Amino acid sequence: MGGVLTKKGIRKKGLIKSVYWKEGMSNYFSLVDYNRDGHVTIEEMIANIKPLQVYCKATPAKMDALAAALSVFWGEVGLKPGRKVTKKQFLRGLNKLGKKELDREARGAPTLHSKVAHALFDIIDENNNNQL
Repeated sequence: MGGVLTKKGIRKKGLIKSVYWKEGMSNYFSLVDYNRDGHVTIEEMIANIKPLQVYCKATPAKMDALAAALSVFWGEVGLKPGRKVTKKQFLRGLNKLGKKELDREARGAPTLHSKVAHALFDIIDENNNNQL
């Protein structure tokens, strides 16, 4: 069955073998598939961040940095401009990305996830003091 996710297990079998991961990511897919057409796009993912500009008073530069980080992150999953991705493609792409991210981390290289997290932190840090 799904079992505990370990870095070694993810590298060997992949995230997609975990029932819990698959269910969680399937639910996430359904959440971001706003028009319920069975596909997600990079455009939908980028649209998700628009409210941050208002709620966090984010500058256009900070919003652009987050959009760029998200485009690279989701691009690794297969979400490219103008391309629709099915749930099956989405899960496979995330599985591959998870393995790549662990490899990056093992080499001491910055992960795409950390780049997104840093860009998001910069938006939430309204007064630019590197504290929340």
